[in-house]
Amino acid sequence: GDVSAMCCLGEWHWNGLEGFKEDKGEAYKWHKQASDLRFPKAMARVGQCLLNGSAGAMTNAIEGIVLLALAAERGSDKACFLLGDTYYHGRHGIGKNEVEAKHLLQKALAKDECEYNHLEDEEANEARAMLDEMEGKGWDR
Repeated sequence: GDVSAMCCLGEWHWNGLEGFKEDKGEAYKWHKQASDLRFPKAMARVGQCLLNGSAGAMTNAIEGIVLLALAAERGSDKACFLLGDTYYHGRHGIGKNEVEAKHLLQKALAKDECEYNHLEDEEANEARAMLDEMEGKGWDR
């Protein structure tokens, strides 16, 4: 199948767009299909769902982190943000790591660093706030 189309259907269901009713469970199914075919945008969404146990996904932090790492490596700015946030806060069994957090958050915000730019405005604002806080605390090493 067309992974880009699967991901679009997933996002339309996720956000209730293009005449589709908001349905996170249906969205997850479409994203999961595209993620299984290694589409970075879908891998990021599925990784997010696995971390949070949302959209009908069973919580599985290890699988979620692995998918986010693969998606970030393959150019998803959203995956970079989610991993950066995880390192910044020390969540999901991952210890705080300011160096990794800063690298990933900067990569998420640099439009030329990632091929797949699907970071939401609110997430970009959160990334900027975390980077500002790290700068203010002298975390820049």
